[in-house]
Amino acid sequence: AKAHTHKVRVLEPVLPVLDPGNIQVPFLTCSEMEEYGRARGNLALWELACEYESSRGGVSLDDVVDRAIELQNIMRDAVNQGRKGTKYKDRILPCQSSGLAR
Repeated sequence: AKAHTHKVRVLEPVLPVLDPGNIQVPFLTCSEMEEYGRARGNLALWELACEYESSRGGVSLDDVVDRAIELQNIMRDAVNQGRKGTKYKDRILPCQSSGLAR
């Protein structure tokens, strides 16, 4: 059977960071990342990620952290809303997500 497309939805990137061209990131490989972190006082993995994203996006470290916190809050709210469940008269099964352990 041949598949048919009925509707196409275009989604924006999660982190809409444009490629500024000729960017320079602090590291490209895991080995380079480890060396970079050691040279700067044994940076934690999250700090290395922030350094990379800051360089990649041409934004400040504070902007990277703020955006990460914003995304964390969005995901936490989505999980909490999903755990509340929904009720529809035409459903065979009741809400199942509200029974998940925290």
